[in-house]
Amino acid sequence: MKLYIVRHGETMFNVKRIVQGWCDSPLTAKGRMQAKACGIGLKDVPFIAAYCSTSERTLDTALGILAGRDLAVQALKALKEMNFGEAEGEPMSEWFDSQDAIQEKFASCGGETFAEAGQRALSAWKAIAEKHDEGNVLIVTHGAVIMAGMQALTPEETARQLASGHAPENCSVTILEYTGDSLMPVTVFDTSFREKGEGGQV
Repeated sequence: MKLYIVRHGETMFNVKRIVQGWCDSPLTAKGRMQAKACGIGLKDVPFIAAYCSTSERTLDTALGILAGRDLAVQALKALKEMNFGEAEGEPMSEWFDSQDAIQEKFASCGGETFAEAGQRALSAWKAIAEKHDEGNVLIVTHGAVIMAGMQALTPEETARQLASGHAPENCSVTILEYTGDSLMPVTVFDTSFREKGEGGQV
């Protein structure tokens, strides 16, 4: 079986460059269009289940992707974004002052470390995979927690991706295949599904 892990569409706080972890902001018009485009790009993928975090931005993205499908979306707290503690709602420029800041910095102000968020995400992905032994499952979650989960799964490759500036864009798709009791990456931070929908190549 395969997990299709999607970052939510663009939000108001993304545009304003505000730290957005466990706090929330709505999708922009562009974010809603990204979700719709991603759904068009994924139209030939039959999903047997769909999950999102408990944040509104992921639910709205999931509903946009699944428009026209008769499939309920289940919200799981374990899929929430990394907790940034006291930085929540603050300008990103005041907190993300280096590429390494995300790793440990936020634990000192009531949030999570990158490793803690990654283990939470990876545990959630594995639990979902174990629940569905065949088919494709949609998971709509968040950028930092996707990166953290991938670092927990494939640390060296993910470190290389992040060092080269390759990170999950809004409505990018990371596909993991579950075989036996292992998750293996098929594609990482892939924007081709969204771009296919944006270009009307369907």
